[in-house]
Amino acid sequence: QSNPELASDFEPAASQLHREYISIDNSNTGSDLKPAVIVSVPGLESAYLQILGNCDVPKYHPDYFALEVLNEVMSRTEGVLYSEIRGKGLSYGASIYNRVWEGKLILNISESPEPQLAYEAFCHLLDRMEPEVIGSGNTNSNIMFLDTKALQTARSCVTFNLHDAKRTNDAAFKSVIRSFALGMQTSMEEDVALETRLDQVDVSAVKRVFKEYLLPLRNGSHRLIVVVCNPGAVERIQSGFLKCKYPVDLDHMTLSDIVKTFI
Repeated sequence: QSNPELASDFEPAASQLHREYISIDNSNTGSDLKPAVIVSVPGLESAYLQILGNCDVPKYHPDYFALEVLNEVMSRTEGVLYSEIRGKGLSYGASIYNRVWEGKLILNISESPEPQLAYEAFCHLLDRMEPEVIGSGNTNSNIMFLDTKALQTARSCVTFNLHDAKRTNDAAFKSVIRSFALGMQTSMEEDVALETRLDQVDVSAVKRVFKEYLLPLRNGSHRLIVVVCNPGAVERIQSGFLKCKYPVDLDHMTLSDIVKTFI
């Protein structure tokens, strides 16, 4: 049975794999851990894809809210990821988010019949966006996915998310406990200051974080790609990723192999 929660359930293992990979100096350790793995799980009907990249951008980092706005623009319903991936039937879900406590930016593709096609669509989207984001002479000029209205809408959504975590007494309590456990607690004065910084996010800031954090998910040297699928789909998906414009050689692992990696 296909499990739509698998991608999020697998995320801690994927993040650990990424930490293991980027910390490896092959000349010293001799480790053969690959930067792209495909994990076979019996019983799955759909596949799941995650691309993890380095993104040490905590809440008080100058790039934090620009990255949140970019992620909102990319991931929202009928946004660019929706149009290019979900809207074309390549997956049920597609989103990008900053996992602050892991120091990672993650592309998450869930319930995809052909994850190699979803990956190719994502790379093609970045190819189309890159010249407009990086090649524009005017750093504040609008680009195809971000005009003034889209920027204001994205900032409003991020503001709503900030307040939504504290909309009720119960929600506020859980938010405080969770933030404390993650070492991310803030005071009321700090929250107000955060909102002020959010209001200052402009197109130039979004362009900067696009280049710094999002583009490396396409072909960065320290990214990790993890695909989870049914054992019967492994060879087909591996072959498909090798044929992409930015080819990926997926190393087949089982759940047991992953457990051994952590021991």
